Amino acid sequence: KVDVMKTFLESIDPSINVDVRRTGVLDHLSKRKNRHKHWPDAPLDRDALIRLGLNHDVCIVCTDGMAPKAFIAGVLYLVCPIVQTSMNASGTLAQIRVSLPGMTGCVQCPTVETPVSRHENGEPDWFNFDKQYGANNCKLLAQTTGAASFAHTNSMAASFAVTQSVLIMKGWKEFVKTMNWPKNIQLPLWNEVAKPRIL
Repeated sequence: KVDVMKTFLESIDPSINVDVRRTGVLDHLSKRKNRHKHWPDAPLDRDALIRLGLNHDVCIVCTDGMAPKAFIAGVLYLVCPIVQTSMNASGTLAQIRVSLPGMTGCVQCPTVETPVSRHENGEPDWFNFDKQYGANNCKLLAQTTGAASFAHTNSMAASFAVTQSVLIMKGWKEFVKTMNWPKNIQLPLWNEVAKPRIL
C-alpha cells in the first residue's frame, strides 16, 4: 500500500514529499511477539511517532491490525491528521478512516454503523470487533479469494487513502485558522468509514 500511495501522491503533485516507512509500531502485541525484529526499517515507538507527526502534514497508516491502529490513534490523534486504510485477511474488503485532531473521532473510534457487540453492562466487547468487521471465518475460502483480490484491494484502498490525504493537505491549514472547511474543497471523511467494495 505504501508504494502505491507514494506513486499516486507524487504523480498528483511533484512537490509532495512522501516519507515511506516499511516498518510497524511498537504496540503491545508487536513487542510481546517480537514482530519488530523482522521489519526492514527500525520500529516506531511513541516518541518516534510523535516526531514524525509533528514534522508531517498528514500520517497515512497502512496497517491491518487492531493493536497497531489503536496504538497509532492513541499517540497521534491530537498531533496530526490521520488517514488509515486496512483490509481483511482475504483481501476482499477494505476500509478507509480519517481523523482530524480534536474535530472527528479517531481512527479507532466506532462509528454509528460499526457492528460492536456489548457486554451485559453496556460496555463494548472488543474481542469480537475484528471478526464483526468482515473477516471471513472460512479459511479455505479466504485463501482462495484472497489470492485473486489482494492486489486489487490493496490498490483500491491506497487510492482512496491518497484522495483523503490530498483533501486534508489542501484544506486542513485553513480549517485550523478559521474553523470552517474551505468551500472549494470537498470535505474529507468526517466520522465515517469508506468501504470500497470489490466488483
